Amino acid sequence: MIRIEDLTVDLAEFILKDVNLEIKRGEYFVVLGPTGSGKSVLLETIAGLYQAKKGLIYINGRDVTREEPRKRNISIVYQDYMLFPHLTVKENIRFGLKEKDSSDFGVIVEFLDIRPILHRRSDTLSGGESQRVALARALVTKPAVLLLDEPLAALDISTREKIMHELRQINKKMGITIIHITHERSEAIAFADRIAVMNAGQILQVGTPEAVFRKPYSEFVANFVGVENLFKGKSVIDTGTDIANIDVNGILIVSTSCKSGDVFISIRPEDILVATERIETSARNTYRGEITEIIDRGAITKIIVDVGIPFVVVITKRSFEDLALREGMLVYITFKASAVHVF
Repeated sequence: MIRIEDLTVDLAEFILKDVNLEIKRGEYFVVLGPTGSGKSVLLETIAGLYQAKKGLIYINGRDVTREEPRKRNISIVYQDYMLFPHLTVKENIRFGLKEKDSSDFGVIVEFLDIRPILHRRSDTLSGGESQRVALARALVTKPAVLLLDEPLAALDISTREKIMHELRQINKKMGITIIHITHERSEAIAFADRIAVMNAGQILQVGTPEAVFRKPYSEFVANFVGVENLFKGKSVIDTGTDIANIDVNGILIVSTSCKSGDVFISIRPEDILVATERIETSARNTYRGEITEIIDRGAITKIIVDVGIPFVVVITKRSFEDLALREGMLVYITFKASAVHVF
Protein backbone atom coordinates (compact mmCIF):
# COMPACT_ATOMS: atom_id res chain seq x y z
CA MET A 1 0.00 0.00 0.00
CA ILE A 2 2.61 2.54 1.15
CA ARG A 3 6.30 1.92 0.72
CA ILE A 4 8.93 4.39 1.83
CA GLU A 5 12.54 3.82 0.77
CA ASP A 6 15.58 5.63 2.20
CA LEU A 7 13.59 8.81 2.77
CA THR A 8 15.53 11.88 3.89
CA VAL A 9 13.96 15.30 4.46
CA ASP A 10 16.23 18.21 5.33
CA LEU A 11 14.47 21.16 7.00
CA ALA A 12 17.75 22.75 8.16
CA GLU A 13 16.73 22.74 11.84
CA PHE A 14 15.54 19.13 11.59
CA ILE A 15 16.42 16.14 9.44
CA LEU A 16 14.36 13.03 8.78
CA LYS A 17 17.00 10.37 8.18
CA ASP A 18 16.90 7.34 5.87
CA VAL A 19 13.38 6.23 6.74
CA ASN A 20 12.31 2.82 5.42
CA LEU A 21 8.73 1.75 6.08
CA GLU A 22 6.00 -0.43 4.61
CA ILE A 23 2.34 -0.03 5.54
CA LYS A 24 -0.20 -2.61 4.42
CA ARG A 25 -3.55 -1.92 2.79
CA GLY A 26 -6.26 -1.50 5.43
CA GLU A 27 -3.74 -1.37 8.25
CA TYR A 28 -4.09 0.87 11.30
CA PHE A 29 -0.49 1.98 11.65
CA VAL A 30 0.67 4.11 14.59
CA VAL A 31 3.86 6.19 14.59
CA LEU A 32 4.85 6.62 18.23
CA GLY A 33 7.49 8.96 19.57
CA PRO A 34 8.19 11.95 21.81
CA THR A 35 7.59 15.56 20.79
CA GLY A 36 10.17 16.60 18.22
CA SER A 37 10.95 13.07 17.06
CA GLY A 38 9.87 13.74 13.47
CA LYS A 39 6.41 12.18 13.44
CA SER A 40 4.65 15.17 11.89
CA VAL A 41 7.43 15.71 9.34
CA LEU A 42 7.04 12.11 8.21
CA LEU A 43 3.26 12.44 8.02
CA GLU A 44 3.38 15.67 6.03
CA THR A 45 6.04 14.30 3.69
CA ILE A 46 3.76 11.35 2.89
CA ALA A 47 1.01 13.90 2.22
CA GLY A 48 3.31 15.88 -0.08
CA LEU A 49 3.64 18.99 2.05
CA TYR A 50 7.42 18.52 2.33
CA GLN A 51 9.72 17.44 -0.48
CA ALA A 52 12.22 14.65 0.01
CA LYS A 53 15.91 15.40 -0.35
CA LYS A 54 16.47 11.72 -1.01
CA GLY A 55 14.40 8.55 -1.25
CA LEU A 56 11.07 7.42 -2.67
CA ILE A 57 7.42 7.20 -1.60
CA TYR A 58 5.10 4.70 -3.27
CA ILE A 59 1.32 4.51 -2.83
CA ASN A 60 -0.36 1.46 -4.36
CA GLY A 61 2.80 0.78 -6.31
CA ARG A 62 2.91 4.27 -7.83
CA ASP A 63 5.83 6.61 -7.24
CA VAL A 64 4.33 9.78 -5.74
CA THR A 65 7.57 11.26 -4.39
CA ARG A 66 7.33 14.39 -6.59
CA GLU A 67 3.56 14.52 -7.05
CA GLU A 68 1.42 17.38 -5.77
CA PRO A 69 -0.55 16.68 -2.57
CA ARG A 70 -3.92 16.80 -4.37
CA LYS A 71 -2.89 13.96 -6.69
CA ARG A 72 -1.91 11.52 -3.95
CA ASN A 73 -5.46 10.60 -2.84
CA ILE A 74 -4.58 11.27 0.79
CA SER A 75 -6.51 13.14 3.47
CA ILE A 76 -4.99 14.54 6.66
CA VAL A 77 -6.69 15.53 9.93
CA TYR A 78 -4.77 17.73 12.37
CA GLN A 79 -5.26 17.89 16.13
CA ASP A 80 -6.57 21.46 15.87
CA TYR A 81 -9.10 20.35 13.18
CA MET A 82 -8.44 23.39 10.88
CA LEU A 83 -12.14 24.00 10.18
CA PHE A 84 -13.31 27.22 8.55
CA PRO A 85 -15.03 29.21 11.33
CA HIS A 86 -17.20 31.26 8.96
CA LEU A 87 -18.69 28.15 7.32
CA THR A 88 -21.37 25.78 8.55
CA VAL A 89 -20.61 22.14 9.28
CA LYS A 90 -22.23 21.18 5.98
CA GLU A 91 -20.13 23.71 4.06
CA ASN A 92 -16.95 22.58 5.82
CA ILE A 93 -17.54 18.95 4.91
CA ARG A 94 -18.34 19.76 1.28
CA PHE A 95 -15.42 22.11 0.90
CA GLY A 96 -13.13 20.74 -1.77
CA LEU A 97 -15.65 18.31 -3.23
CA LYS A 98 -15.89 18.53 -6.99
CA GLU A 99 -19.43 17.20 -6.88
CA LYS A 100 -21.27 19.08 -4.15
CA ASP A 101 -24.08 16.51 -4.06
CA SER A 102 -21.81 13.49 -3.76
CA SER A 103 -23.67 10.43 -2.49
CA ASP A 104 -20.82 9.82 -0.06
CA PHE A 105 -21.73 12.98 1.81
CA GLY A 106 -24.88 11.44 3.30
CA VAL A 107 -23.17 8.15 4.05
CA ILE A 108 -20.34 9.82 5.97
CA VAL A 109 -22.70 12.18 7.81
CA GLU A 110 -24.78 9.23 9.02
CA PHE A 111 -21.72 7.13 9.82
CA LEU A 112 -20.30 9.84 12.11
CA ASP A 113 -23.73 10.88 13.44
CA ILE A 114 -23.39 14.59 12.65
CA ARG A 115 -26.60 15.28 10.73
CA PRO A 116 -28.13 17.20 13.69
CA ILE A 117 -25.30 19.76 13.61
CA LEU A 118 -24.99 20.34 9.83
CA HIS A 119 -26.53 23.80 10.10
CA ARG A 120 -24.18 25.06 12.85
CA ARG A 121 -21.09 27.19 12.34
CA SER A 122 -17.91 25.33 13.14
CA ASP A 123 -16.86 27.88 15.78
CA THR A 124 -19.84 26.80 17.94
CA LEU A 125 -18.82 23.14 18.12
CA SER A 126 -17.34 21.15 20.99
CA GLY A 127 -14.01 19.37 20.61
CA GLY A 128 -15.65 16.04 19.85
CA GLU A 129 -18.04 17.58 17.32
CA SER A 130 -15.18 19.42 15.63
CA GLN A 131 -13.17 16.20 15.39
CA ARG A 132 -16.09 14.40 13.76
CA VAL A 133 -16.54 17.19 11.24
CA ALA A 134 -12.83 17.17 10.42
CA LEU A 135 -13.00 13.41 9.91
CA ALA A 136 -16.09 13.75 7.70
CA ARG A 137 -14.38 16.41 5.55
CA ALA A 138 -11.40 14.07 5.14
CA LEU A 139 -13.43 10.94 4.39
CA VAL A 140 -15.91 12.40 1.92
CA THR A 141 -13.15 12.74 -0.69
CA LYS A 142 -12.68 8.92 -0.67
CA PRO A 143 -9.01 8.89 0.33
CA ALA A 144 -6.89 5.78 -0.06
CA VAL A 145 -5.00 6.83 3.07
CA LEU A 146 -6.13 8.81 6.13
CA LEU A 147 -3.40 10.61 8.07
CA LEU A 148 -4.13 11.56 11.69
CA ASP A 149 -1.92 14.04 13.55
CA GLU A 150 -2.44 13.56 17.32
CA PRO A 151 -6.23 13.20 16.77
CA LEU A 152 -7.11 12.72 20.46
CA ALA A 153 -4.78 15.28 22.03
CA ALA A 154 -7.33 18.06 22.54
CA LEU A 155 -10.23 15.89 23.76
CA ASP A 156 -11.50 15.14 27.25
CA ILE A 157 -11.54 11.54 28.48
CA SER A 158 -15.17 10.68 27.66
CA THR A 159 -14.97 12.27 24.21
CA ARG A 160 -11.69 10.47 23.53
CA GLU A 161 -13.42 7.13 24.12
CA LYS A 162 -16.14 7.96 21.60
CA ILE A 163 -13.70 9.18 18.94
CA MET A 164 -11.49 6.13 19.52
CA HIS A 165 -14.48 3.91 18.76
CA GLU A 166 -15.26 5.86 15.59
CA LEU A 167 -11.66 5.69 14.36
CA ARG A 168 -11.69 1.92 14.78
CA GLN A 169 -14.95 1.72 12.84
CA ILE A 170 -13.56 3.90 10.03
CA ASN A 171 -10.62 1.55 9.72
CA LYS A 172 -12.58 -1.71 9.97
CA LYS A 173 -15.87 -0.93 8.22
CA MET A 174 -14.58 1.45 5.56
CA GLY A 175 -11.31 -0.37 5.03
CA ILE A 176 -9.27 2.82 4.90
CA THR A 177 -5.56 2.63 5.62
CA ILE A 178 -4.81 4.88 8.60
CA ILE A 179 -1.52 6.34 9.77
CA HIS A 180 -1.94 7.82 13.24
CA ILE A 181 0.87 9.72 14.99
CA THR A 182 0.96 10.16 18.75
CA HIS A 183 3.23 10.37 21.77
CA GLU A 184 0.70 8.47 23.90
CA ARG A 185 1.60 4.82 24.46
CA SER A 186 -1.99 3.92 25.37
CA GLU A 187 -3.20 5.05 21.94
CA ALA A 188 -0.61 2.91 20.21
CA ILE A 189 -1.69 -0.16 22.18
CA ALA A 190 -5.41 0.50 21.70
CA PHE A 191 -5.34 1.18 17.96
CA ALA A 192 -2.32 -0.23 16.21
CA ASP A 193 -2.02 -3.30 14.06
CA ARG A 194 1.64 -2.31 14.04
CA ILE A 195 3.76 0.46 15.57
CA ALA A 196 6.80 2.39 14.42
CA VAL A 197 8.75 4.02 17.25
CA MET A 198 10.55 7.20 16.20
CA ASN A 199 13.19 9.42 17.75
CA ALA A 200 15.51 12.12 16.37
CA GLY A 201 14.20 11.69 12.84
CA GLN A 202 14.72 7.95 12.67
CA ILE A 203 12.57 4.83 12.84
CA LEU A 204 13.96 2.75 15.71
CA GLN A 205 11.61 -0.23 15.73
CA VAL A 206 8.58 -1.54 13.86
CA GLY A 207 6.31 -4.33 15.00
CA THR A 208 3.07 -5.32 16.65
CA PRO A 209 2.23 -3.58 19.95
CA GLU A 210 2.98 -6.77 21.85
CA ALA A 211 6.36 -7.22 20.16
CA VAL A 212 7.44 -3.59 20.59
CA PHE A 213 6.29 -3.23 24.19
CA ARG A 214 7.58 -6.60 25.37
CA LYS A 215 10.73 -6.91 23.27
CA PRO A 216 12.18 -3.44 22.69
CA TYR A 217 15.20 -3.27 20.42
CA SER A 218 17.01 -0.48 22.25
CA GLU A 219 17.30 1.31 25.57
CA PHE A 220 15.41 4.30 24.17
CA VAL A 221 12.49 2.18 23.02
CA ALA A 222 12.45 0.31 26.34
CA ASN A 223 12.42 3.54 28.34
CA PHE A 224 9.90 5.26 26.11
CA VAL A 225 7.28 2.53 25.94
CA GLY A 226 7.68 1.91 29.67
CA VAL A 227 5.03 -0.80 29.91
CA GLU A 228 5.63 -3.89 32.03
CA ASN A 229 3.42 -6.95 32.44
CA LEU A 230 1.72 -6.38 29.09
CA PHE A 231 0.14 -9.51 27.62
CA LYS A 232 -2.17 -10.46 24.79
CA GLY A 233 -4.87 -13.01 25.50
CA LYS A 234 -8.34 -14.34 24.82
CA SER A 235 -11.03 -13.15 27.23
CA VAL A 236 -14.21 -15.09 28.03
CA ILE A 237 -16.86 -13.61 30.32
CA ASP A 238 -18.38 -15.83 33.02
CA THR A 239 -22.06 -14.92 32.69
CA GLY A 240 -22.77 -16.01 36.25
CA THR A 241 -20.25 -13.68 37.87
CA ASP A 242 -19.48 -11.10 35.14
CA ILE A 243 -15.81 -11.91 35.64
CA ALA A 244 -13.44 -12.17 32.69
CA ASN A 245 -11.25 -15.26 32.39
CA ILE A 246 -8.30 -14.43 30.16
CA ASP A 247 -6.10 -17.10 28.64
CA VAL A 248 -2.52 -15.85 28.19
CA ASN A 249 -0.38 -18.61 26.69
CA GLY A 250 -2.15 -21.20 28.84
CA ILE A 251 -2.09 -19.12 32.03
CA LEU A 252 -5.59 -18.14 33.18
CA ILE A 253 -5.84 -14.59 34.53
CA VAL A 254 -9.03 -13.26 36.12
CA SER A 255 -10.21 -9.66 35.68
CA THR A 256 -13.22 -7.59 36.64
CA SER A 257 -13.36 -6.28 33.07
CA CYS A 258 -16.40 -7.08 30.94
CA LYS A 259 -14.50 -7.14 27.66
CA SER A 260 -14.40 -10.39 25.71
CA GLY A 261 -12.48 -11.70 22.71
CA ASP A 262 -8.90 -10.82 21.81
CA VAL A 263 -7.60 -8.35 24.40
CA PHE A 264 -4.45 -6.83 25.84
CA ILE A 265 -3.97 -6.82 29.58
CA SER A 266 -1.51 -5.08 31.85
CA ILE A 267 -0.79 -5.38 35.56
CA ARG A 268 1.27 -2.76 37.32
CA PRO A 269 4.34 -4.32 39.01
CA GLU A 270 3.53 -2.60 42.30
CA ASP A 271 0.05 -4.23 42.35
CA ILE A 272 1.56 -7.70 42.63
CA LEU A 273 2.34 -9.28 46.02
CA VAL A 274 5.18 -11.77 46.36
CA ALA A 275 5.50 -14.34 49.16
CA THR A 276 7.55 -17.42 49.93
CA GLU A 277 4.41 -19.32 51.01
CA ARG A 278 0.91 -19.31 49.60
CA ILE A 279 -1.14 -16.71 51.45
CA GLU A 280 -4.86 -16.63 52.23
CA THR A 281 -6.35 -13.72 50.32
CA SER A 282 -9.46 -12.64 48.46
CA ALA A 283 -7.31 -11.88 45.41
CA ARG A 284 -8.32 -14.16 42.54
CA ASN A 285 -4.94 -14.47 40.83
CA THR A 286 -2.26 -16.56 42.54
CA TYR A 287 0.61 -18.33 40.79
CA ARG A 288 3.75 -20.20 41.79
CA GLY A 289 6.91 -19.47 39.87
CA GLU A 290 10.67 -19.10 39.89
CA ILE A 291 12.59 -15.89 40.44
CA THR A 292 14.70 -15.58 37.30
CA GLU A 293 16.17 -12.11 37.86
CA ILE A 294 16.58 -9.55 40.64
CA ILE A 295 17.27 -5.92 39.77
CA ASP A 296 18.37 -3.46 42.47
CA ARG A 297 16.78 -0.03 42.02
CA GLY A 298 17.90 1.54 45.30
CA ALA A 299 14.81 2.08 47.45
CA ILE A 300 12.93 -0.57 45.50
CA THR A 301 13.79 -3.95 44.03
CA LYS A 302 12.45 -5.29 40.76
CA ILE A 303 11.92 -9.05 40.58
CA ILE A 304 11.14 -11.17 37.53
CA VAL A 305 9.02 -14.22 38.38
CA ASP A 306 8.38 -16.86 35.69
CA VAL A 307 5.02 -18.60 36.21
CA GLY A 308 4.79 -19.76 32.61
CA ILE A 309 4.83 -16.13 31.55
CA PRO A 310 7.24 -13.61 33.11
CA PHE A 311 5.86 -11.13 35.64
CA VAL A 312 7.69 -8.04 36.84
CA VAL A 313 7.14 -7.39 40.55
CA VAL A 314 8.28 -4.30 42.44
CA ILE A 315 8.75 -4.40 46.22
CA THR A 316 10.49 -2.21 48.77
CA LYS A 317 14.10 -2.85 49.68
CA ARG A 318 13.08 -3.78 53.22
CA SER A 319 10.50 -6.33 52.05
CA PHE A 320 13.08 -7.85 49.74
CA GLU A 321 15.52 -8.25 52.63
CA ASP A 322 12.86 -9.58 55.04
CA LEU A 323 11.82 -12.25 52.53
CA ALA A 324 15.47 -13.16 51.81
CA LEU A 325 14.68 -13.53 48.12
CA ARG A 326 17.23 -14.88 45.69
CA GLU A 327 17.38 -15.99 42.07
CA GLY A 328 16.15 -19.55 41.52
CA MET A 329 13.81 -19.42 44.53
CA LEU A 330 10.22 -20.61 44.10
CA VAL A 331 7.71 -18.00 45.27
CA TYR A 332 4.03 -17.12 44.99
CA ILE A 333 2.73 -13.97 43.31
CA THR A 334 -0.76 -12.66 43.92
CA PHE A 335 -2.84 -9.81 42.49
CA LYS A 336 -6.48 -8.79 42.50
CA ALA A 337 -8.80 -9.15 39.53
CA SER A 338 -9.38 -5.40 39.72
CA ALA A 339 -5.65 -4.83 39.17
CA VAL A 340 -5.83 -6.41 35.69
CA HIS A 341 -6.29 -3.65 33.13
CA VAL A 342 -7.97 -4.95 29.95
CA PHE A 343 -8.09 -3.07 26.65
